Amino acid sequence: MDKTYQQIRQTLDDVPTKSEFWDIVGKIKLTSRQMEILELRFIDGLLLYEIGDKMGLSTKTVERDLRDCYRKIKKILEK
Repeated sequence: MDKTYQQIRQTLDDVPTKSEFWDIVGKIKLTSRQMEILELRFIDGLLLYEIGDKMGLSTKTVERDLRDCYRKIKKILEK
């Protein structure tokens, strides 16, 4: 994962409350699956394979959706 995505991931990890997390996430267009993945990862603290198991997805699909979310969040944070 490149450095920019690591910074975005750290930013989301550091958000202290669920409402502040959703304030950031609410500014971008995400699918319902992407929103669920973000919540499971950053609110519930699940690992990628755990998210995949819970949602019936492959770990690769979870990784791809997270990368897409990171790209969208990067655009918002750069404004």
